[in-house]
Amino acid sequence: MENLKNYLQFKEDQIHQLVETSGDPSESQLTSFVGAFANQFLNDIVTIHAPSNVKNIATSGLTVMGWDHRRNTGNELSTTRFVEGIDHMQAAIQLLNEVPEPTVTEMEDLSEAADKLWDLDINRVHPNHDYAINVQGGKKVYDKSDTARDPFFSFVDAKVLEKPTFRAFIDLLDNYVATTGTAEVVTSSERKENYDFLHQIMETGVMKYCHRLLSKKGLAPSDTKEFVSFLHNLWFGLYRRTTNNDSSGFEHVFLGEIKNDAVTGMHNWIQLYLEEQKGTLDYRGFIKPRRKPSIQGCYVDKNAQQVVTIQFEWNNCLKNVSSSMIGTSPEFEIALYTMCFLAGEEKTIVKCGPYRMELTCYKYTSRGHKYIGTSFPSDMPLDENEAAAKIQSSYRGKSTRNRNNYHR
Repeated sequence: MENLKNYLQFKEDQIHQLVETSGDPSESQLTSFVGAFANQFLNDIVTIHAPSNVKNIATSGLTVMGWDHRRNTGNELSTTRFVEGIDHMQAAIQLLNEVPEPTVTEMEDLSEAADKLWDLDINRVHPNHDYAINVQGGKKVYDKSDTARDPFFSFVDAKVLEKPTFRAFIDLLDNYVATTGTAEVVTSSERKENYDFLHQIMETGVMKYCHRLLSKKGLAPSDTKEFVSFLHNLWFGLYRRTTNNDSSGFEHVFLGEIKNDAVTGMHNWIQLYLEEQKGTLDYRGFIKPRRKPSIQGCYVDKNAQQVVTIQFEWNNCLKNVSSSMIGTSPEFEIALYTMCFLAGEEKTIVKCGPYRMELTCYKYTSRGHKYIGTSFPSDMPLDENEAAAKIQSSYRGKSTRNRNNYHR
């Protein structure tokens, strides 16, 4: 968001400087200048997943400038028209800052609210543009052999990890002891990092929307400062898994823990990527989904999926099956899991953009307080008809194989 604001100001200053130094620019100069601006700005709007109304205002701003973005040509360009168009772009950015009030439907249906969060997650990044994964061959959950020769992540654009909320999130990842049974000691600097992260994400649309919805339902404080403290207790409050104060919801869900020589939790893609880069995580294969991967009914490359289930080893300990969202922002995951933890069931079916998934949120009660035990997404379970169809298909396949073997 700040990058867009700065870019607008920079281009407006540039056009004024151009006029002051050389008088009115030539038509070819303006065509080059406005064309470069239009392509960059529209690319940025797409990159941050701006909603359609924001895109419409941005393209109307280009029209005011005299630029046809479809044909990529200019018509009666002038410095005056360019500056007028900048005002439209600023209105588009202002609209991005506005957080909608939860509707009646969203208040009543958590799936609708989750879908709104997806729309508001302008920091979400694109598969095969900002990052790429390589799931390789699929396997069953019970298969513990290593079926992946290559890493899970092919690349992640370094600029992604420099987004303010991503940077604040990454600062938290070295604050914990992975093995349960060792009490966590939170230093004053680590506590500050916790609050810096929470204050950073509270500036985003997804967290503002989450706060409004939960406070309207009477499930969280309406005061922002109190809500931040509430989130800190919920996510960073320490409790006992094996010994006193050896775990927290944040550590378990986002960083991962090792208990009885097995990995538990660790459902965040940034942590997976960074650990794979360090050489402490070995990707061992893609768990085949119950359904063929599809977006709105159309088959898509499984490497473009943003909800995946995989198997890996971390610090030489196995995580047999682990589901994560890929490319989503830290604030989106905190908002989604917090909403489902407080307003949903242990297992809640939600829609997030093109995906329908089952969110699991287990509560952990310690010393009379409720904490997040774990939270993660997973494949939608098969309904009765789908399960029956799958059984019938398996039976027909087995019968066919038996007949073929008989005739050999």
